[in-house]
Amino acid sequence: MLSEKTIAEMHAGALNVNKHAGEHGLNPQYMDAIIRTQQRANWLQTLERQNKISIVRTMRPHTNMKRDKNGALLYGLYVIHVGEHKFTDILGEQTGTWPSEILTAQVALALGAGEGTHNG
Repeated sequence: MLSEKTIAEMHAGALNVNKHAGEHGLNPQYMDAIIRTQQRANWLQTLERQNKISIVRTMRPHTNMKRDKNGALLYGLYVIHVGEHKFTDILGEQTGTWPSEILTAQVALALGAGEGTHNG
């Protein structure tokens, strides 16, 4: 998790940007959202280090993204494995809010149901 000092420094930085940028600076609510997103990502990484979940990046076909060596159009997608369950957050990845509160709630519910050990 982010320390209170780090969070305070992030808020101070956002306020400083606002002071010098006028109306076009960072919105304080936006900075809060960034901090919460980072905390959710840190939580998932901690669970992965504890071998309770696995985070796998896969490549999926897409109509307007990078081509692979065979010419297929691809995009990356993170899949969270909790026991036998798999969770994705496509909208969160597309909007830069990955992992979303919904994804972390799904992971928490699966862990709470006893699916806490990744089976590889």
